[in-house]
Amino acid sequence: MNIPYIKSYTYSLSHASYYPQAADMSIKILFQQDGRLLGAQIVGFGGVDKRIDVFATAIRAKMSVYDLTNLELAYAPPFSSAKDPVNMAGYVAENILKKKVKVFYVEDLKKLDKDKVTLLDVRTEWEYEKGHIEGFYKHTA
Repeated sequence: MNIPYIKSYTYSLSHASYYPQAADMSIKILFQQDGRLLGAQIVGFGGVDKRIDVFATAIRAKMSVYDLTNLELAYAPPFSSAKDPVNMAGYVAENILKKKVKVFYVEDLKKLDKDKVTLLDVRTEWEYEKGHIEGFYKHTA
C-alpha cells in the first residue's frame, strides 16, 4: 500500500525474570514517523495473547508508540514485569524516533562501513551456537 513505516524489534520475558518459567517473547512493531502504531507481531509462549490484544486495541484507537510507554498494565510477577513488554516496545520505538539510538537491520549489513561499526552478537552461548552471522564478535560474559 506504499505506506512508509519504521520497524523495531524487542525481546522481553513473559513475566518477571525472578519468577519461575519466564519465557522469551519476540515483538516486532511497525510505526510511522509521527509515532502512530501500524502493526505488531509477537512470537513466544505465555502472555503473547495478552500483549497482542493490547497492541490490537492500541492500533484500533490510533494510539502512538508514545502512548504505549504510558500504559498502566496489570502487574504481578507470575504474569508480567513492572514495565510490561508492550511498554518496552514503546520505549524502543520512542528512542528510534527521537534519534537516541541509531539502528540498522539485517538488510543493511552489506552497506555498513566495517571501520566505523563493531558488530557484536549479545545472545546466549546456546543461541549463538544454533546459528550466527559471520563477521560478528561473539559476546562472552
